[in-house]
Amino acid sequence: MNRNYREQQEMDIIKTILDSIWERLTKSQQTEVFSEGIESALEMLHMAEEYSGVSDRLQIQNEEHSKKDACMEVITLQICVTGQTFSSEQQFLNQVAEHLQGCGIQLEREDYNPATDEPLLLFCPVVSRAGTDIRHALEKILCHRKVVLVVMHHAPNPDLILYPVSQSQIQHSSLVNVVDCRFCQVSGLYSCQMNATAVMSVASSIEQLVLLSKKTRVN
Repeated sequence: MNRNYREQQEMDIIKTILDSIWERLTKSQQTEVFSEGIESALEMLHMAEEYSGVSDRLQIQNEEHSKKDACMEVITLQICVTGQTFSSEQQFLNQVAEHLQGCGIQLEREDYNPATDEPLLLFCPVVSRAGTDIRHALEKILCHRKVVLVVMHHAPNPDLILYPVSQSQIQHSSLVNVVDCRFCQVSGLYSCQMNATAVMSVASSIEQLVLLSKKTRVN
């Protein structure tokens, strides 16, 4: 960018900020600026220059983030929650998305639409018996769809012994992964090894779906 043009832009920004600051001053404050003369004017100018510098830095950061986002792989994942989780599934999703972002993958979330074949992340809180709740959750899922199932166990404390549901126990051709996690009404998703393992496993499954999608596009 031409230096003179850049300097003119900066002067325009400073003038706009000074005008904004001036409009916010009361009549007495404006009179004080006039009476104190150059020192008050310079103070206002310094404030404007600081603001301009912050604005420039924010603009640079936004441009850097935009470039980074443009280089990321994007995967659309539909979300279905079959029962009350007290927003624990959102905590789970946020942790998965954070991990994927570090791997160069941006997770786009959509509400569940049974008429499409987008990959599905299915959250199934266990209310009665695990097997019964899971069968009910899967009974309307089309067999050709790729589904990651998160079985959510409501537990009063993070140390309660649970019996995880293995994928071999669940018969459905759409399943690509099954994980277990624990949560409660008060704390939401627990910070525990079971949940950390589940998050990593789901993120890994999504990475595999991204790789599969890339191979399909190439072929």
